[in-house]
Amino acid sequence: MSIRMVALAAASLVCGPSVAQAQLTISNKPTKNVSCSGGTCSATAARANLNVSDLVSMLSSADVSVASGSQAQNIVLAQPLSWTSAHKLALNSSHNITINAPLIVEGTSSLTLAYGNDGVSKIAFSGKGRIAFWDLHSAYVIEGIAFTLVDSIAALAQKAQIKGDYALANDYDAAKDGVYGSAPIAHDFSSFFFGNGNTISNLTIRAKKSNATLGLFEFVDGSITNLHLTKVAVKGKSASIVGGLAGYMYGYVDAVTVSGKISAGPDSIVGGLVGAVDNGGFAYVLNSSTSGQVSGTGTDSSGASLVGGLAGRLNAVIDFSFSSATVTGGIGWRAGGLVGENPAGSVSMSFATGTVKVADNGFAGGLIGDSGFFGGNNTYATGFVIGGVGSTVGGLIGHNQGPIQNSYSSGPVASGSGNAVGGFIGNDSGPTDLTNTYWDITTSGQSHGVGNDTSYPGITGLTTEEFQAGLPSGFDSAVWAEDANINGGLPYLLAVPPK
Repeated sequence: MSIRMVALAAASLVCGPSVAQAQLTISNKPTKNVSCSGGTCSATAARANLNVSDLVSMLSSADVSVASGSQAQNIVLAQPLSWTSAHKLALNSSHNITINAPLIVEGTSSLTLAYGNDGVSKIAFSGKGRIAFWDLHSAYVIEGIAFTLVDSIAALAQKAQIKGDYALANDYDAAKDGVYGSAPIAHDFSSFFFGNGNTISNLTIRAKKSNATLGLFEFVDGSITNLHLTKVAVKGKSASIVGGLAGYMYGYVDAVTVSGKISAGPDSIVGGLVGAVDNGGFAYVLNSSTSGQVSGTGTDSSGASLVGGLAGRLNAVIDFSFSSATVTGGIGWRAGGLVGENPAGSVSMSFATGTVKVADNGFAGGLIGDSGFFGGNNTYATGFVIGGVGSTVGGLIGHNQGPIQNSYSSGPVASGSGNAVGGFIGNDSGPTDLTNTYWDITTSGQSHGVGNDTSYPGITGLTTEEFQAGLPSGFDSAVWAEDANINGGLPYLLAVPPK
C-alpha cells in the first residue's frame, strides 16, 4: 500500500464525534453567513448556509470553491446537487465533509474534495448521500490524490491489475454480469478503492470448485471504503474462504455494508463481510456492517470451520461495526454473531443482534464464537444463541480466553445437553479477567454468566428492568447511553447507534 493511500485511509482510522455544532450547509434554504467573491464562497460564521440553487447558478458560468473556514469547520451537503456545465467544484473543509444527499457531476466537470489533516477528519456518507459521475473522464481529486473512475466490476478488475487509486462512478447492478464462478476481482488487490457511497447490487458468485477464495475481491491488502453491497449471493463449496466483500484480507476496510446470503460447505471460513482478516501490518475493519444470512453447512472435519456475521476469522482489529445477520453453523462449527473465531484479534465499540445457531459439538456466541487472548471492550450482543448437543454456548462469547471489559449480552441462550452454557460466556479457560461485564438473567434464561464456573468473578446478572433503569456500573456515559425508544431501553453505543 502506497504512503498516499495510507494517509487518505488513516483519516477515518480514529473515530469520534464530529464537530457538528459548526458547519457550512449546502441546502435549499436561503444563503446566510456565506461570502462569495472571485469564485470562492466562504463561511463567515460558525453556522452558515449556501443555497444549492445559488451554487448551481454560479457553476453555470465559473469554477467555484466552497470553503468552511475555521469558523464553520465542516461542510454538509443536505440537498441533492447536480450541474451540467464543465466548470469545476471544490469543497474545502477544515474538518469533515458529510454527504447526506446525491452529489452528481452530470457534465464533463471535475470535483475536488479536501478535508482536515488532523487524522480524525474524513468524508462521510449517510442517508441517500453518494457521489456520482456521468463522464468517466471527469477529474476527481481527494486530498491531492487523483482517482480513476470506474463504472463496473469488469472495469475495476481490469484497471486494478495496475496499482492505483480507483473510485466507483455510480451505482452498479451486477445482475447483468450473470453468475460468477470465482471472485470477479481475482488477484491481489493492493490499490485504493473509494466507493463514493455508491451501491453494487445483485452480485452472484457460485464456486465451481472447492478450496476457493470468494467475494467481490479474492484477496485485499489495499483499502476499500464507502461502498455498499446489496442482494449479494456468494456460495462456496468445501474448504473455502468466503465473504461478501472479500474472501481474504489483511488490508483496510472502512464504511462498507453488505446484505445478502453468504455460505460455504464444511471446513470453510465464512464471513458476511470478509472470510478471514489477518494482520499484515495494516489490518482494520471500521464503521462497517452486515445483514442477511451467513451460514456454514456440513460437518467439520478439520477443526477450522468458522462462520461469523462480519468475519469468519479475525487476527486484526474490528471497531465501530455491527451485524444483524442470522448466523448458522453445522456440526462442529464455531459461529459468532460478529466473528466466528478470534485467535489474536481485537473487537471494540461493536455489537451483534442476529440469531446465532450451531449444530452439535460446536461453539456459539452472540458476538464471538471462540475468542483468544486479546478479547474485547465496549461490546454487546442481543440475539438468540442456540447450540446442539455437546456445544459450548454463551450470550456474548462461546469459548473465551481473553479479557472482556464493559460489555453485556441480553439474548436467550439455549443448548441441547450443552457442554458449557452461560448467559454471557459458555466456557472461559483464560485468566479471571472480566471487568464490568453483565448478562440479562430475565431474557437469557440462564442463572449464571459463565457456564463452566458459576462463581466466576467480574460478571453480574441483571434483570431487564435493572438494565433499563440506568447504565450498569462501570459503563462510561460518554460511550454508552440508554433511551426507552432505542434498543429496547437497553444500553447502546453512542458512536454506533442501532439501526
